[in-house]
Amino acid sequence: MWDCPDCGKADIEDSAAKCPGCGFMRRVFPVLSGATGEMTLRTSLVFGYKNLTQLVGAAEARYAASRQFELRPEGECWAIRAFPGTRNATTLNGAELTEDWVAIQDGAVIHIASRRDAAVKVAEIRVSLLN
Repeated sequence: MWDCPDCGKADIEDSAAKCPGCGFMRRVFPVLSGATGEMTLRTSLVFGYKNLTQLVGAAEARYAASRQFELRPEGECWAIRAFPGTRNATTLNGAELTEDWVAIQDGAVIHIASRRDAAVKVAEIRVSLLN
């Protein structure tokens, strides 16, 4: 639950990005956590082996393409999409992503996974949405 800083309306559901009383838009930022680090996004970012190294470590990041997936703000939420032609898949909560944008929710899990064996997940990134 959150309280509106503009009108003071209390106990607004965490899933609401807008105050029902005055329309105040709450900014939400994803915090990405991996085996070796954490980062908070404030703007769009393309993820690949270089910047995934700080989240999951060099051994796991090497399975990512130079452009594996992208996160960006989409209206009131954040969205993710995968880049086509990558050797290993990007999954969100176990479902393989495509080029289409998909909204992410608090607690989402992103994996870089083998296309040959979906059970093989080589990198895991957990998403927390904070305001």
